[in-house]
Amino acid sequence: MKAPVPYFFEGFGEGEHAGGFIESASEKFVHDFLMTEGIELAEAFPRIKVAKHRRKILDLVRALAESE
Repeated sequence: MKAPVPYFFEGFGEGEHAGGFIESASEKFVHDFLMTEGIELAEAFPRIKVAKHRRKILDLVRALAESE
């Protein structure tokens, strides 16, 4: 399945208040992530052709997140 990167961000930012303030700290974190590494990851990950490799990368990311 090939989805354009903007597909993954539909509706993002709709919860902003006037003046551009983001409602919560978690939304700010997500926004900051998407504006840096997040977009690059979203573009690169689907280009990994072998599903087994994508699964291993996801397992690695989860393990790293749990260890922090």
